[in-house]
Amino acid sequence: MEPVRLGVIGCGVIGPHHLSAASKSPSIDLVAFADLIEDKVKKAAEQYNPKKTYLNGLDLINDPDVEAVVLAFPTCGRFKMAMEAFAKGKHVLTEKPVAMNANQVKQMIEARGS
Repeated sequence: MEPVRLGVIGCGVIGPHHLSAASKSPSIDLVAFADLIEDKVKKAAEQYNPKKTYLNGLDLINDPDVEAVVLAFPTCGRFKMAMEAFAKGKHVLTEKPVAMNANQVKQMIEARGS
């Protein structure tokens, strides 16, 4: 089985935990990560040596080499990013709370499909 090609959006508080776990797993190919804060990207890149880094999560989502994304950033932005990822056919793992309200969660479930 081929490793999952993963991108992590968010290199702040919880993102590094995902980066660490992904970098140690033979089932994951850590393709890229992104953060709006350049210093966080540089620091994480020194430690995890990804193939690609981005300063914008949408650029990571648009990367055809990424097949799954982790949304590890504040809740207020997760809905938009998740919907973009689903529209691109990506798998999504999100931190909790998943979204700002139940309606957004329902929309995300519908967009995910089965």
